[in-house]
Amino acid sequence: PRQSERLALSSEAASRPRLPEGRSRKQAWWMDDELCHNCFSCHKPFTYFNRRHHCRSCGNIFCKKCTPHSVHGEMVGRPHERSSRLCEDCVGGFKVQDR
Repeated sequence: PRQSERLALSSEAASRPRLPEGRSRKQAWWMDDELCHNCFSCHKPFTYFNRRHHCRSCGNIFCKKCTPHSVHGEMVGRPHERSSRLCEDCVGGFKVQDR
């Protein structure tokens, strides 16, 4: 990606291991929807109205309230996504766009 398109990373996030080029986080690890019945953070049960959302960095499943931040997909190995959700634990090292 071009320098102007990248979002700034803090030193903490810059030290995290990066995925090999062309490999997404989903390919590395992605929690199956069937295995998760409650938000990984607030523990509220998922329902028809309280939907599951994967953090595009760690692959865990959260409710919408617990994934309010996003970064450009290229920052988390998903260049096809214009906006990728992040959980509160993963957002710390990224400059984000609030949803």
